[in-house]
Amino acid sequence: MTKRCIPELREHSSDPVRFLYSTHRQLDLSPLPPKPDPITNAAMSTTTTTTTVVTTFLVHAAVSVASFRLGRLLHLPSLFLHGLHTYLHPDSLPPDATRALLRPPSSSSSPSPSSDLSSSAHLLRLSLSHSHLSTRVHFSSYNSSFLSSLASVSSLLLSLLLPSSSSPFFSSLLAFLSIAHLLLLSSRLSLFAFATHASRSFLSSLLLSPLSFILLPNHHHIPTFLLSVLLSFLLFLPASRFARAFWIGTDQPRLTYLSVVSCSSPNRLLLYVSLLLSAASSFLFLNPGLDDDLKILSLAASAFSLLIALRPCLQMYLNEAVLCWYQQLHGSRVPDLDYGQATVFLHNHCICVVATQLFAPPVLTLLFLAVSQLRGNLFTGLVVLDSLADCSDGIKEIALFMAWWVMFVWSVVTLSKLAFNRRGWLYVS
Repeated sequence: MTKRCIPELREHSSDPVRFLYSTHRQLDLSPLPPKPDPITNAAMSTTTTTTTVVTTFLVHAAVSVASFRLGRLLHLPSLFLHGLHTYLHPDSLPPDATRALLRPPSSSSSPSPSSDLSSSAHLLRLSLSHSHLSTRVHFSSYNSSFLSSLASVSSLLLSLLLPSSSSPFFSSLLAFLSIAHLLLLSSRLSLFAFATHASRSFLSSLLLSPLSFILLPNHHHIPTFLLSVLLSFLLFLPASRFARAFWIGTDQPRLTYLSVVSCSSPNRLLLYVSLLLSAASSFLFLNPGLDDDLKILSLAASAFSLLIALRPCLQMYLNEAVLCWYQQLHGSRVPDLDYGQATVFLHNHCICVVATQLFAPPVLTLLFLAVSQLRGNLFTGLVVLDSLADCSDGIKEIALFMAWWVMFVWSVVTLSKLAFNRRGWLYVS
């Protein structure tokens, strides 16, 4: 029986080497593959992530620099305001300017040009171009804010279009730098009207700040509250200017006797749409049952509408100087021409200041909103900032709140000013 059970052993008992070889073939005792080294895999993963981060950084840097240089080459900030009509006294007109003569309605229909230019009861209308805008006060501030925002928006759009595996850190960094730049410029330009509007700005921030503290997202603390207070203070003046432009542009004072300050039907429609969208988006955001995507789209639409309505607002700001000049000329038996001419000069001289103030709020909304919608962790692939990886969702949540807060403060101030004008508690002069 033993012989039957182990025939192979009996067969190869005389040749043990041959027996071991045949047994190795039958059992397939080939060597196992080596086990993966976790340290090596981690190093390879880190190298791949670092390469992706560097590539993404270079692509975003190239796009941002190209956008900045292209905007500067084409004079996009000046092109955005090209063709607006400003008004000058004949004595302060540049020699190479194209001009049109404005006379009071009671003036003779065909006066001589020499008498027109020597009379204080006439204004000249000037079409703005880059050569004119570059001589205005704080043109550099308006130019830098426009170009830096353009570079940041182009990088953010690239991040939103790229796959979610790419790191959005560079785009968010550019966005926060542009936000800080806009806030710094707005703070500096607010000093122009600090004596007149400081008390009202302080009152608006005092009334709205407790609401921001109540509505702030959970687990976010004092710095966010202080930022909302600063925004409440800085947004009062541009929102007030928008309300004045809306009041004049929609012909609320019934200025049928002065057709030069009238607003065209398309521009009037833009003013109405921007007002309604900003108010609707800011108050719809408070509805917890509304879809989040709809809230975000409404905020983006309201910001874009304010940017499109920037030109009509600036034109109404310039037309307001003509209204003041006309009222000083015909408001009393003794015309105060010096005050009217000074108002015309200041409105013409400070056009870039007002443009920057009206440009900042919608751009701030868009930048905050874009940061809140970036996909993935803001600190992906950054070993140095790895400890901040858990803060990514909180930063996005704060950015979304700030985008809404800018639009909310803008709407509250604008609607309040318009209501006060309607009730006769405030007036445009």
